Amino acid sequence: KIKFKKKGYYYASHPYLPYTLTPNERTAEREKTNYALQKKEYFFPSLEVNSLGFLNGKRGNRNFKKKKSQNSYVIGCVGNSTTLNYIEYKKKIYSYPLILETLLRKKYKRKKIFVNNFGVGLYNSTDILIRFILQILDLKPDLVILYLGHNDHEAYLSEKFKDDYSHIRKNLAENLWRINLTKKISKLKIKSLTFLIQHILGTNLRNTLNNFISTKNINYKTNHKNKMKTFARNVATLIKICKSNNIKVILSSYAYYLHKKIKKNPKYKKIQKIIKDENIIMKKISKETKTDFVDNQNLIEKNEKNFLDDQHFTPEGMQKLSENFLKKIRIN
Repeated sequence: KIKFKKKGYYYASHPYLPYTLTPNERTAEREKTNYALQKKEYFFPSLEVNSLGFLNGKRGNRNFKKKKSQNSYVIGCVGNSTTLNYIEYKKKIYSYPLILETLLRKKYKRKKIFVNNFGVGLYNSTDILIRFILQILDLKPDLVILYLGHNDHEAYLSEKFKDDYSHIRKNLAENLWRINLTKKISKLKIKSLTFLIQHILGTNLRNTLNNFISTKNINYKTNHKNKMKTFARNVATLIKICKSNNIKVILSSYAYYLHKKIKKNPKYKKIQKIIKDENIIMKKISKETKTDFVDNQNLIEKNEKNFLDDQHFTPEGMQKLSENFLKKIRIN
């Protein structure tokens, strides 16, 4: 395993995944967000990764307890960057798992409730399935909320499609030389040169990580529907694994906002169609497996109050997402 620690490289390579976060490592320094629709001044807070390589709890470093008392209830929020996302506004940090935990603790005051964040940016359904089997399952949550969509589209639309998505994925370690070169340049303390090298090599990982883990050769005119069986298989497998381990599951449609800045762009129009089809699959699987389903795509109003871009939520949007899930959660 290769770790990238210096100057915000809080990422690690992994033999079975494109990347993970480096356990117990500090994330990048606090910086302003620059989402397409944001109307307020938001920040990405600087957090600390926990011992299993996730950002969890208010500071990011809250670990997961394997043993639970009868009076405790543990929820795992599983997904991609929309689950992971932490936003700081007026010195308060928001994420949907944090908000949901607060709502549940108010409703069930006699219970010790923990809502854990298992979101990982850029993960597709195959990445999530693998990580779930390798780590999350062993933690034995009482309930898993699966908020999943969008990130499989690159696999659907890339050439030489394979059911395991190996045609689209590569390991972060393959770009170690770029990282090392940037580190050597940064030691010279010439900011302009470091910035130039980062721009040329794409080593500002917060902004360009996807280029390091994806072999992009995407054609947005490609028929995606005949490739979506992998997504359906992965979701159905996750449910089977959970139910065989007495873990309850809540599924959700994925909320997508084709806002005015992108509504005429063929790329985003294609992504919208894909997410619509993924949501149909989610709803179908929920019926077939008798799994609770929350239709967040239709429940969350599409506007700039709720969305920072086409898919990431404002704190208000996170609140609505959490309230929608809250209605489906029943704790004895």
